[in-house]
Amino acid sequence: MKETRTSETVAAGQSQSAKTKDALQAFLNLLVSGKQSEAKTLLGESSRWPDDPHSLGVRYALKGLLNSVSAKSAMNGTLTDPGKRNLLKETVRNRQKAMWSDEFDKGYFEVWKKALGLFDSGALGANGAHQSVVENPSEKKDHDETA
Repeated sequence: MKETRTSETVAAGQSQSAKTKDALQAFLNLLVSGKQSEAKTLLGESSRWPDDPHSLGVRYALKGLLNSVSAKSAMNGTLTDPGKRNLLKETVRNRQKAMWSDEFDKGYFEVWKKALGLFDSGALGANGAHQSVVENPSEKKDHDETA
């Protein structure tokens, strides 16, 4: 009887984890696409998020991430500055490795680690939307002259 309860608990935990991962990925996809209002709506849909400490940490981090990319905050400057972002990544790594890190912390720092990776790759820009390639006007001028 005890083994059955344990396996049910493990299965429920895996289901919650998968649900959190799916919601997290959907949120990040919306944010990368520049759909901040839709990301905010997704964050508010309690049915999409399990009620466990790990998921709660993920949601708190996503709220902070959304605020930092959609508002002119001091954090936005940190996220767009590669040097400051590297210091933040080091802090996140150190906190993840800390022995007093609980499930809430693990979820929270997991999100920030992913978000910093998105900034590093250029998928998230200063305004929280995918950065586009800006044409160099001097190259266009030279190209027009040769045509």
